[in-house]
Amino acid sequence: MKEKAGFERPGAGVKDSLEAELHRYTLNLLRLSAAAALAAVAIYLGGIVFKGDASAFDAALMRTFRTPSDLMAIGGPRFERFMRDVTALGSFGVAAMLVGAVSGYLTMSGRWICARALLAIPVGGWLLSNAIKVAVARPRPGVVPMLDTVSDASMPSGHTMMATVLYFTLAGLIAMRTGNARVRRFAFICALVLTIAVGLSRVYLGVHWPTDVLAAVVLGAAWTAAGLRLLTK
Repeated sequence: MKEKAGFERPGAGVKDSLEAELHRYTLNLLRLSAAAALAAVAIYLGGIVFKGDASAFDAALMRTFRTPSDLMAIGGPRFERFMRDVTALGSFGVAAMLVGAVSGYLTMSGRWICARALLAIPVGGWLLSNAIKVAVARPRPGVVPMLDTVSDASMPSGHTMMATVLYFTLAGLIAMRTGNARVRRFAFICALVLTIAVGLSRVYLGVHWPTDVLAAVVLGAAWTAAGLRLLTK
């Protein structure tokens, strides 16, 4: 069956329509955004209430990834290299290659709406992340030695936000093109695991406060939900 507007899947008469799947998926993204926001607020307020310092819990969480004696990264050199590989999954270069390849395939397959969403949501998320970095201008943490080179402001985590908007957009496009609930759950879980892994790697490398990572998830999940609602109509 030929796709309508390059998006509609075969079996349009099935119970779970495209609109229902889109609503369910974006609702899950908004729940994720809300959960990350609550976690960030808890860390911020907890530091003020219990330590008298808003960044106290942030700093304590960062130290859990370091040895107490010398603040070296736990796990040794091999694990550190692994975490550098993980953090690259949220880099602009990896995202650009993945978006270019997949959107190119979608375009050649006539799936214009999917290709448009995959291009616009990550690019818009990247621009939003950089704009907020400039506006907030939060300094990078100096709690532990940094294991990666950085030059811009800290909040939000750009790598985590890129991972959030990229992988949840891909998962959303998969979810809206399959009638298999297990496939939809698997796609969502994969996106979630990749996002968490990238976020943890940024804290592990000492280049972001945990609240930077949570802020990126808050913004990225909400941005992706809005983008999918607007761009897949």
